[in-house]
Amino acid sequence: MAELKGDWIVTVDDSPLNRRLFHGWHTTAVKTRNGALNQAQAKGKQTFGEIIIRKTPAPATSERTKLVQLAAACTV
Repeated sequence: MAELKGDWIVTVDDSPLNRRLFHGWHTTAVKTRNGALNQAQAKGKQTFGEIIIRKTPAPATSERTKLVQLAAACTV
């Protein structure tokens, strides 16, 4: 991923494995609503942890807040 040109952003479920895999990148942990793809894992949960991974640091606080709100509103 380090060789990719341009800026990029990836989201994955928040797990110890993913935290280890993306250690060293710029990450932001968020809670998201239960989406269609993780219904089988739901078991009564209303939200799931996600990690937003970026090549570059997160934007300024107001932009970061918008990014977190956008991620939280998404149901994949």
